[in-house]
Amino acid sequence: MARSADVPYPPSPDDVPEGYTDYSPEYRSKQNWLLVWVYVVFMVYLAMVFASGTAVVWFTAAGIKGWFCCAGFPLALLSLGVFVYLVSGFFAKTEVEKQELMIEVTEDDHPKLFAFIQRLSSELGVDEPYKVHVFPEANAAALTPLGLVNLFAKPKRELRVGIGLINLLTLSEFKAVLAHELGHFAQHGGASVYTNRAAVILGNMIRGHGTIDRFAERLKRNGNLFGILLYAFVWVIRFPLWLTAKFYGDLQHKLAREAEFHADRVAAAMAGSNAIVHGLFRARVADETFSHALSDLTKAADHKLFTADLFYHQHAAGDILRRQKKDPEYGKPPKLDTPHHGKRVQVFDEDAEEDHPEDDYHPPMHEREEHVKSPFVPADDDNRSAWILFDNPVELRERLTYKMYRAIGLIKKGTPLDDPKVVQKFIDDEHHETTYDERYQGAYDSGRYLRPGDLDDLDELIRKEPWEDARLANVYEKLYGGLQDKVDELKDVNDELRRLRKNNDGELTKKMKRKIKDLERDREDLYDWFGTFDRRVYLVFVQMSYRVDHDAYYELTNRYRFHMAVQGICKTAEGHFNEAEMYLAIYNAMQSGNAPQQVIAAHTTETLHVFREARKGLKVLLREAREINMPAMKNFEEGERLAEFLLDEDLIREAGESGVSGKWIDKLFRQLSEVARKSSRLHFKSLGQILTLQDDIAARFLITKGFKQAKPTA
Repeated sequence: MARSADVPYPPSPDDVPEGYTDYSPEYRSKQNWLLVWVYVVFMVYLAMVFASGTAVVWFTAAGIKGWFCCAGFPLALLSLGVFVYLVSGFFAKTEVEKQELMIEVTEDDHPKLFAFIQRLSSELGVDEPYKVHVFPEANAAALTPLGLVNLFAKPKRELRVGIGLINLLTLSEFKAVLAHELGHFAQHGGASVYTNRAAVILGNMIRGHGTIDRFAERLKRNGNLFGILLYAFVWVIRFPLWLTAKFYGDLQHKLAREAEFHADRVAAAMAGSNAIVHGLFRARVADETFSHALSDLTKAADHKLFTADLFYHQHAAGDILRRQKKDPEYGKPPKLDTPHHGKRVQVFDEDAEEDHPEDDYHPPMHEREEHVKSPFVPADDDNRSAWILFDNPVELRERLTYKMYRAIGLIKKGTPLDDPKVVQKFIDDEHHETTYDERYQGAYDSGRYLRPGDLDDLDELIRKEPWEDARLANVYEKLYGGLQDKVDELKDVNDELRRLRKNNDGELTKKMKRKIKDLERDREDLYDWFGTFDRRVYLVFVQMSYRVDHDAYYELTNRYRFHMAVQGICKTAEGHFNEAEMYLAIYNAMQSGNAPQQVIAAHTTETLHVFREARKGLKVLLREAREINMPAMKNFEEGERLAEFLLDEDLIREAGESGVSGKWIDKLFRQLSEVARKSSRLHFKSLGQILTLQDDIAARFLITKGFKQAKPTA
């Protein structure tokens, strides 16, 4: 074990206000009320168990004595079913997160990390975690697995830390994040032992009969009379518990919110207000860069490139995002001159924050920042990387990278991993092609499809009515003026459409359908405007290319034709995927919401039709792709068949007349997603190639014709 003096450990603040980490009156009040409701539910549950058990004995005795004619034994059997169903809830297990991404780390492997955790735990006055796990994502959690025995016995606690988060944290920020998580352990003392444990256990007892419930629900959906009766029987048993338990649901949510505020205060008391606020900021950035890196690595995997260090690319993703957003400080917390400086610096802007989900018990970030800075706790920052607490981090990073690849199904067991620098070179080449000049004002960044019209008609128009050189130069100079307003309008419409389709609550009402239709009409009007713009761009650059040299002309027109084919495939695949996903989401919402059977049946028929059309559309576009060869692009061989890249397995079989299995649906969505993702990638690359070629053609045209060389104004 590492000696305490040898462990990198930021000093704790000297000036923590008295009572800073005390529980608020709101916290204690909500905790006490929740405790009352937990035991109300518990007593109702025990009363039902006792009543059903007594009924078994009484009706059995009645059957033996011949009471109620022949009904004694059937009623005893029914009572036994109620008793068994209820008692099974005592043994229901909490749903646990899949362990496939977890690696347990030990004190022998990482002595400095464990010495750090032990010292922090001692300072907080809490027990050390029983186990410590690391996993790839950008998150952290303190877990207390619970069972019935934990109503009376102290549970063992676990700490889970995401390497994707550690990868970006300083030592002070890591201390703050860890103190926040361990602070939740401190909240599990006193009366809250039963509040937290009993609430979870009772929830298991109410919801923990999954096998019986799913069996009854499946039979009921098929119109089976026994299934309908069994479903009704189960519902009648569980309804009193659900009715009683729902009253403490809101209290539990509010208590969890107060617990987050308190854990933030604990973190500030251990590392200072700046450290926990900056840690929360980096957590958000870490999540974004982690997702970005995964997306980049998925593209590399299409070419059989698999990195040995996912987290190397997470750092690179931050640099890529800063270049894309034209902001060298993006993703970096404010620089502070002194420990007291952060008191006057606001990190989270309320106006810039996204809508906070109602079901998220975590308070909005600006509220959390305000809470830990009122009053403010200054502390010296230790800006060393949190990685210094890990021994042999290279091996750990590689193990987690391999687990991540396996979990998302990108590699087979035993696949060798590649040098991260080689893989990053591939990623940089990709982004170079798909990072467009800022003078386009985002007109191409959103993935908008080009709509210049029929290319044959435009080529014919160019032959019949060619523009003069001066007109070409003049139109080119003003080509990109006035784009920003239209780009912003299109973004707003698309965002609203996504919001409506996501929040459909299980059905598309007439009002919602009308609103979606209006927005789609607005979007179509904007597309028409951009279509006119695309037509003008094509006319300008194709005519310029013909006057520069014929090779440039043929290359540009051929690239446009390839691009139009690819974007057609992309649009079709995305359209089928989005429609199928929406119908499936509505179907699942209907099932969970217990919609009328006839409504579910009608929607099921419609959903199956959508799935069949999606599969049919996939077949058509893959057949078209077999006739298309790739042009020269980074990371692709010229002449490669498009279809072979879009889908590297056989197309899913047709759906049967009687329906489809969950496995069939999963495969359909996976293939739709793969074709949509790969064609979207080609769409951006192809567009980048066209824009680069057009810039080169314009420069050569202006020089050749003696015009002033200038980029078109925005």
